[in-house]
Amino acid sequence: MAGIGFILRRLAQKDDLLSVALSYSYAFIITSGPWILTSLTVFGALVIGSSFISNDAKETFRIIIIYNFSFSLVFSGPIIMVTTRILSDMIYQKQVTEATGLLVGSLSVLLGGQSLLAIPFYLQTSLSSMEILQSIIGYLLVSGVWLVTVFISALKGYRTIIIAFFIGLLLATILSGVLSIQYGLLGMLTGFNIGISVILFSMLARILSEYQYPVRHPFKFLLKIPPYWMLAISGFLNNISGWADKWIMWFSPHGQRLSCGLISYPEYDSAMFLAYLTIIPSMAAFMVSTETRFFEKYLMFFKSIYEHHPYSDIDNQRRALQEDIMHSGRNLFILQGTITATIILTSQPMFDFFGISYLELSMFHFGALGVFFHVMTLFILTILTYFDLRKPVVALNALYLFFNVIFTVLSIYFGMPYYGFGYLAASLIVFSAAYITLFHHLERLPYYVFIKNNPSVR
Repeated sequence: MAGIGFILRRLAQKDDLLSVALSYSYAFIITSGPWILTSLTVFGALVIGSSFISNDAKETFRIIIIYNFSFSLVFSGPIIMVTTRILSDMIYQKQVTEATGLLVGSLSVLLGGQSLLAIPFYLQTSLSSMEILQSIIGYLLVSGVWLVTVFISALKGYRTIIIAFFIGLLLATILSGVLSIQYGLLGMLTGFNIGISVILFSMLARILSEYQYPVRHPFKFLLKIPPYWMLAISGFLNNISGWADKWIMWFSPHGQRLSCGLISYPEYDSAMFLAYLTIIPSMAAFMVSTETRFFEKYLMFFKSIYEHHPYSDIDNQRRALQEDIMHSGRNLFILQGTITATIILTSQPMFDFFGISYLELSMFHFGALGVFFHVMTLFILTILTYFDLRKPVVALNALYLFFNVIFTVLSIYFGMPYYGFGYLAASLIVFSAAYITLFHHLERLPYYVFIKNNPSVR
């Protein structure tokens, strides 16, 4: 995403307010637009079809979309992380002739593996055969979107991402609602899948038009997975740790089991979705300003090493890099902290205005505070990943998963007033651990570059 960030930053540096607004608007759409637009699509489809389908069918459609997005993201994480690294190596080495093969091979492996999960999962539900088929297709389409977005980002194709999601989800909204009139739940699932198909295949078309190379050795990338096994684990743990509390809360005493056999907890899901909305400004600022500025310092540090500068120069670059990380982290902390405090203080009248149940209020407060520490943790994990510090990243993600599971289970035991506290406690603890880890490694960065992470020394 740093490549897209540089383009948007150049737009923001133009001497007019419109360019600044456009750059941050693009960043907002790229970082947060897909999941917000998807949520609006589900809402719009339910509104259009509300007069033609039952409440149970509406809830089933909603939970199938949530299942497809959450489980596909978690279980595609390993292949996406490894593919991202391999593609990055190709671009760095200016050897992208095998990028097309990488795309075909990784997509084939991903969809094959995801099929082994989605097919038996949906077969055990009481959905009709055609509804099961459309649920599985939707799961695979979303999985493909996660992977293809990696390649489109490498091309800095932010306009393609924006246009594809806007057109695809608009089409999904209209078709889901219209088809529900005659076909009910099956029509909604089919219409939604058509819209996701437009997103997936439009991005694929853009990628193949840029990488006009024959598909060679599509499964060669599998040989490169062993050196990057920790990246694969990290991709899995990072995603599952963020979803663990939601999955566990579905099994709480307040969770609901639908007639098809699927379970959910709509109030908790809704409260956490509202809490995640608070990170939108910070994510946009991170893309346009924070990551790009850090990346420049990062390159200067490694340039001083590659050009064999004296150690004093290298250490000066390390200090400059460390100061920039502290400065960026402080700015992000203040921005997200201000947003979180403002939202929490105004949440009660906001809930009154929108008619949201007070049952979600305490969960929203815990969620908003948890998101604050979560986004700071993601900032630190991004920095650690840039330095290829795989063991600390895996350890922190595993720690996040462990505490999120433990504290969420405890919150269920203590009752509804504590729902959401597990996520907050886990986020706070892991943020503290990540902060200590980051600055411990920054102080010893030359040692890790020259010795610890040096393959020739190992």
